[in-house]
Amino acid sequence: MLRRASGRRAMGTAAAATAACTALVVLPASFVLSAASEPAAAPAAAVAAPTGPVLQPALTKHLRSVGAAKPVRVMVQAGGDVAAAKRALRLAGMARTTALPEVGIAVGVGTPRQVRALVETGASRVDWADEVVSLGSNTSHEATRATPVHEGALDIDDDEIGDPLVGTGASVAIVDSGTDGTHPMFEDGEGDSRVKRNIKMTCHDVLEGFVPVDACALDATLVNDTDTPSVGGHGTHVAGIAAGSVVTDSAGRELRGAAPGSDVVAVSTGATITILSGTLGMYWVLEHHANPCEGALTGPSTCAPVAAVNNSWGPGGGDFDEGSPDVVVQRALVDAGVAVVWAAGNDGGDGSENVVNPASQDPTPGVISVANYDDAGTASRDNALDPSSSRGLWGQVATYPDLAAPGADITSACRVYLPVCATGLDVADPDYNTISGTSMAAPHVAGYIAVLQQAAQAELGRWLEPSEMEDLLLDTAHRFGQRDWVADTRNPDSTTPTSFDAGHGLVDVTAAVALLTGAPASVVDPVSCPADARFTDPAGDASGVLGVPTTPELSVDALDILEGWLTTDDAGDAVTFHVRLADIPELPVGLQGTGEYFDLNFTLGDASYYLGAYRILEDGLLAGDPTATESFVLGDFGADTGGRRTLARDLVGSFDVDEDVLTVTLRSSDLVTAGLDPLTEGDRISGLEFVARRSLVLLVPDADTAKGTCAYTVGAAVEPEPTATASPTATATVTQTTTATATATATETATETATATATATATETTTETATATATATATETTTETATATATATQTATVPGPTVTATATETATAPGPTSTATVTETATATATATATATSTATETVTTSPETGNRAPVIEDVDVRNGKGRYRAGQRLRFRVVATDADGDRLRTRWSFGDGDSMRGRKAGHRYDRKGHYRVVLTVTDGTETTRMRFFVKVGERR
Repeated sequence: MLRRASGRRAMGTAAAATAACTALVVLPASFVLSAASEPAAAPAAAVAAPTGPVLQPALTKHLRSVGAAKPVRVMVQAGGDVAAAKRALRLAGMARTTALPEVGIAVGVGTPRQVRALVETGASRVDWADEVVSLGSNTSHEATRATPVHEGALDIDDDEIGDPLVGTGASVAIVDSGTDGTHPMFEDGEGDSRVKRNIKMTCHDVLEGFVPVDACALDATLVNDTDTPSVGGHGTHVAGIAAGSVVTDSAGRELRGAAPGSDVVAVSTGATITILSGTLGMYWVLEHHANPCEGALTGPSTCAPVAAVNNSWGPGGGDFDEGSPDVVVQRALVDAGVAVVWAAGNDGGDGSENVVNPASQDPTPGVISVANYDDAGTASRDNALDPSSSRGLWGQVATYPDLAAPGADITSACRVYLPVCATGLDVADPDYNTISGTSMAAPHVAGYIAVLQQAAQAELGRWLEPSEMEDLLLDTAHRFGQRDWVADTRNPDSTTPTSFDAGHGLVDVTAAVALLTGAPASVVDPVSCPADARFTDPAGDASGVLGVPTTPELSVDALDILEGWLTTDDAGDAVTFHVRLADIPELPVGLQGTGEYFDLNFTLGDASYYLGAYRILEDGLLAGDPTATESFVLGDFGADTGGRRTLARDLVGSFDVDEDVLTVTLRSSDLVTAGLDPLTEGDRISGLEFVARRSLVLLVPDADTAKGTCAYTVGAAVEPEPTATASPTATATVTQTTTATATATATETATETATATATATATETTTETATATATATATETTTETATATATATQTATVPGPTVTATATETATAPGPTSTATVTETATATATATATATSTATETVTTSPETGNRAPVIEDVDVRNGKGRYRAGQRLRFRVVATDADGDRLRTRWSFGDGDSMRGRKAGHRYDRKGHYRVVLTVTDGTETTRMRFFVKVGERR
């Protein structure tokens, strides 16, 4: 469901006013359908006994408003028996147009008089089929912690390699106004569309003759565009949110769907969604969910089964009606294993009445109602519910939404020439637009269900039932803000409380995957995430002009973020945030009161915070001696209000103009001052988003935003590069004495350190100075005693005869498991007295002789065949790696721009100029070796 613009401009996102389409135009029937014989009736799903009038209120009202000869289309039920429903239509003298035999509904057309006669012919319920429903109209996936899951931040199979979960193996069905499958957001990377089936329902346009549902489901997959020019755009925008690919638009914004690897099944209801067309769309999914591509005229004949169907439409707020046709069909979908997701509605409310979308209130486990959460463009998990999001009746749990998902200012696929898309004033890229509403919140959840089903298949060997999926989502939702949380009596299986406006809270994909698979609820990837959570951002992209892209020549170096990382002090009670910029000038540029502002947003525990670093010009550059003041603060986003508020001042920080690095240190004492718990070793800091901006009078636009997908563990140290051989250099000085002394030290990792000193004496006469080089190598055996043998040879050459002295010494290091024996030979060639001292230190990884050894990266090659690397060019990455044990090796490349690829050879294109940090990982399943290096990419030609 789409909501009207709030007039608020979100912080941290491209400015875009949002508005709703205020008029819906009925699309005339575009296709002539011939009548077909009626199918044999099939047993219908059981439905509840009718309560209330046979003719539903909306139908009764409509009958009073139309002329006696005006045809009226209705949906008829007769206690769940489709044959009885058809008979009721026939006895009333009405034409039967189609039927939904699996749920016991028949559709017919007749005059108002004939419709009223259905009360006497055996109908138990009659709904007006053409009642029009309303449509509901990115940092969102960071707020829901889905991006790390997409990018392999969790290891669900314990092989020390992150497992990307993107919805592979599942389809998401979108029942909406239409979907443009040719949009670039649905490209699969191989030239095909991920919209595998695109159906246009036309049964609701039939006035004469009986047409089975399949016969009026027009297969438009060849054209793959069912979006309508009259009021189109809504369905494509919704589909992009649910399952759009990871793309970068012309404004440089990275956009993605909730399940960027799933298939899309689009079911168009036409320009206007009615009760009939929406129900028919769900019914088509019911009949084809196991293989939605079966019977397709073009494209693949098989595609992934449907995990969830999304419904971003509804009749407005009101009481739940279990006999409503859409409810009857959705319960059949749940029974068939398909979760049903609804937009809760955009009628706001304060809890004094129930204004939630009626069908979404279905207590059937697996039917999920989604409220609209606003992350304010900051990826905050502790902001506020959007004011337009429909609330339930306070104290009546049965009316509450189930959970919340981001729905405010969501950018997705939306061609600017389509009416709904044109209402968003986001001009950064004509193929995308920014719209708000619970219509945008619901498809997040539908896509996340596909992601979780991929995880379930990997972990359990099966999909979760819809009821299990709902429990998983509710039990792991993040409770945000200060609200009255109460027990969910509607869903007694849930272990968490609910609320009248936000349900159980904000959907949390990382927590859901962790609970499902047993993987740690951390976004630290042991393969692609460095210990300091370091991340990079392209150079030359600091614009600050309302989201309009800039060129490197016009980029503001003082606001251009290149890199970010975190470190912990020795005591473990302070974490320093580091931000490398293209340039930090001596003073801010501008007039008095202007300067640079940096917000370092992060999540600690279950709450979101920011560190503010501000450098303000006290006197303008016209002053004789301009100065600047610096301030560093800790703040949060104000709980229910969503506003920023300062929690602690006078933090430690600096703007280093020599190193071009900004630092802010968060100490335990700062947290205690703010009334929070102090830092402890092992705490996780995630959701890293660093934002730079400059004050321009009253307007403070974002200039650059850099995001880190990894989390940081307090106390973590940067992992050292693996070392196999130490080659120290020693200096030998020839003096008037005749003693040569050599010292070698061998250090075993995780055991002990042993030091041996050997002294050799040679007698000659002269005085010279010589240089000696000592090389130490280590070999190990692991039994109950570990023995290391190190040989150090040093040679000092000066004119004269050769004298060789040899000494051997054994040193035993204390400890129960480590004995180190060092044998050293020192050879001195001198004509005088030579004294030489060398120390060789070797760090090795202790492994049993019969155990596994780590892979060795022998060579890495990056090339493009054209010399200098440039944006848009395909780079070829190749690695030569060996394994002494002969194990099969697996390779993964993380390219530093959010993309990754597996295989010994890989190809990749960088979209923009910049320095990219590549992480190469090679593993044999037990031991892992990593290499990190930078790739410099120049301007696109």
